[in-house]
Amino acid sequence: MTYPMIRMFLVALLLFGAAIAHANNGAEPKHRYQLLVGDAVLVPTNGMYRVSVGNARAIQAVPVDPSELLLIGEASGFSRVHIWEKGRVRSIEVTVLSNHLERVLEEAKAALAADTRLRVEQQGNRIVIDGDSISVSERQRLNELAKKYSEVTVLAHGTAAESSAQVDLYFVEVKREKVDQLGIRWNPFATGPSAGISFDRTNPLSWTLGIAAQLSSTLQLLQNEGDAVVLARPSLTAKLGSSARFIAGGELPIPVSSALGQGSVLFKEYGIRIELMPSVVQGDVLNLKLSAEISSINFEAQVKDVPGISKRRTESEIQVRSGETIVVAGLISDDVAKNFERLPGVSDLPGIGGLFRSRNFRDRNTELLLLVAPRLIPAANRSGDSQ
Repeated sequence: MTYPMIRMFLVALLLFGAAIAHANNGAEPKHRYQLLVGDAVLVPTNGMYRVSVGNARAIQAVPVDPSELLLIGEASGFSRVHIWEKGRVRSIEVTVLSNHLERVLEEAKAALAADTRLRVEQQGNRIVIDGDSISVSERQRLNELAKKYSEVTVLAHGTAAESSAQVDLYFVEVKREKVDQLGIRWNPFATGPSAGISFDRTNPLSWTLGIAAQLSSTLQLLQNEGDAVVLARPSLTAKLGSSARFIAGGELPIPVSSALGQGSVLFKEYGIRIELMPSVVQGDVLNLKLSAEISSINFEAQVKDVPGISKRRTESEIQVRSGETIVVAGLISDDVAKNFERLPGVSDLPGIGGLFRSRNFRDRNTELLLLVAPRLIPAANRSGDSQ
């Protein structure tokens, strides 16, 4: 068999293998590719009619047809590939590595590129990560990398001061017709079981999330005009990656009798429990996991004069810049409000008590909004931790 025939056979073999990988991975175009020497990958194109390779020693580009381009790793190195398609020129980046260990090294460097305290290097057949004063979140990231690749050894030690987030909660009663004036950008795509559900007071705990960047001035104006009342504004501090919670509720004492006729008191908890966990996405962008649980006494479901407890819980996750405000609507539905109003002392509860002293709320003319305002606190600016 001549050399040209051998080369054609190898290209055909690579085409077959790459076609299988292409069928498994789908046809979404990527901008970066990483190959080992001898590997091949099919790149989907749209009416390709010209290809230019920056480093022909590293990769070979073989047009299969106008919709697919085969890239073959020839030698370790980097190259840009320019693809002329219908109406545009697209550029992709291709890195060719000599072996698997080099690939692990590159991935580790990319994952830890933003952290100058960590050193990543190859020692024999191991990838060693070393450094001082790493944070808890960094430790978790390193452990995940070591779990993914058995060649990774983590020697980094020590714990740095953790950044945290201060989260101010505002329980606000607003007239229904004034809610739209707050300039809220409602988010129908927040993750969670209630995501994308429009606010509906007939649906228990059907909440809606939104972000309002310029909220304080509008809220102050509504307060001055008597259209809004801030019922409470507790503040929480949580380390990034840790949770904090606020509970606005109470306990209903219920006298009960045993089979022997002895009396005792059973306490049933009710109210609103807010739990949140902040983390940093990038820069001043925070990811906030937010959950709310509403527990109300259900007098319609009594067993031997002991009322039942109705619980509704929902969770969501939203990204927000430090200083912006997340708005949660629909925490208290009509049936939950009616159950609360029958409880003695409900008007004295922290956070939501003032709501049940409001005639407008009892007449369903106002709405309870929960405003969640997270703010990133760098470790250097903190004098102590609280949660």
